[in-house]
Amino acid sequence: MPQQLEYTQNMKGWPSITKTAAYTVLTGDSGKLIIANHASTQVEFTLPAVADCKGLAFFFASLGAASMKIIGGTVDKMVIKNDAAADSASYQTTSEKIGAACMVIGDGSNYYFFETSGCTVTVGT
Repeated sequence: MPQQLEYTQNMKGWPSITKTAAYTVLTGDSGKLIIANHASTQVEFTLPAVADCKGLAFFFASLGAASMKIIGGTVDKMVIKNDAAADSASYQTTSEKIGAACMVIGDGSNYYFFETSGCTVTVGT
């Protein structure tokens, strides 16, 4: 049996972790849904160094009413919303915090930020 099929047979659903405070994302969190859940304090996720993220994908979603912020682990290496050298992306619009979601993929040189929820993203440079 091919290794890929063997792996998928052992999957029990989409792995997820929930955080209520700042968290430094690990390379081992690739492929997981990382959930921000705080009612009043912004939850910040700092990505690993971009050089360590070749081929890795991170998925983020906000369940809490507070802002969620994704910070690139290497300065000026996040490609997002007409900016090829961003440092962070955050969801701060009051009516768009719960349900905000995105995906970040690394290629070893840059992070590519994909907004997936239709919510407003504030880009930090």
